[in-house]
Amino acid sequence: MKFAKVVRLLFILFAVLFLVGYLAGYMSNNNHLLEKIKRDPAQLINGAANDAQAPDQNIEQEHNGSYPEIQAEAAITVAADSGKILFSKGKNEKMFPASLTKLMTALILVEEMDKQDVLTYSRRAKKQEANKLDFPEGSTMTAENAMQAMLVFSANDIAYMIAENISGSSDKFTKLMNKKAVQLGLKNTHFVNACGLHDDNHYTTAYDLSILAREIYKNKWIMTIMGMESAHIKNTDGKGMIVYNTNTLLGKNGCIGGKTGYTSQAGRCLIAYYKKDNRVIISIVLNAPDDTALNDDMTKIVDWSKEKSP
Repeated sequence: MKFAKVVRLLFILFAVLFLVGYLAGYMSNNNHLLEKIKRDPAQLINGAANDAQAPDQNIEQEHNGSYPEIQAEAAITVAADSGKILFSKGKNEKMFPASLTKLMTALILVEEMDKQDVLTYSRRAKKQEANKLDFPEGSTMTAENAMQAMLVFSANDIAYMIAENISGSSDKFTKLMNKKAVQLGLKNTHFVNACGLHDDNHYTTAYDLSILAREIYKNKWIMTIMGMESAHIKNTDGKGMIVYNTNTLLGKNGCIGGKTGYTSQAGRCLIAYYKKDNRVIISIVLNAPDDTALNDDMTKIVDWSKEKSP
């Protein structure tokens, strides 16, 4: 018994000595930091703030060059098949999606209608803000033409028309949108309208949009239309107009499709799909200050992400 007590005491003694030695070494190595904090206690708070603003720790940093610096408030790139995050900045920050909203509207249109189904253009649709086609009240068009107008030209009146024809009203349609958001696991997203016109309660995050964009990638109808440089939008009576894709990066640097967005509150936004070899990268930029910054940011993060392992 006495021997066991001695062994226990020796073990405790060695443990205490080890701990004291470790603390002494730590204090010695961090003495410069302690001195800074003594002179200016705010250093402790500032240090914590800087840590909070550091790039996402789960992003792999191996690359022959520096981590891209961009002007946009938030951005993310992911592998389309796996969802692996390649680059991110502010991926969980609350943002306004502007017309990127129309991708959710498109997803519901695919689920609720066939390409040749006919939709009617109402007085309320005609009252929507630009971009708009401004067709005559009561005119009709196919779901295929409606999808083209909404995704190629980003027509707000057509998004509203889709909402009315599917659900009877815009408010009822947004319930469908929010239900779908929950199903997809968009935890920080809420929709108020089908087109993306500004509302403080209409928001999302870059990460949530990457989940939506991956779901969109599975749909051939939507992807084909986002890759069109122009479209001839016609009423069922044959009258119509030619519209051009608002995504100026389409066809450049491997861009196979995308959706633009803008309001004064949301800034310049873009979801784009880039193909390299046998893989596709989804790239999202939110709240860039202008078109030049948007295109520069998109090019930077896409080029950087292309060098990452799939």
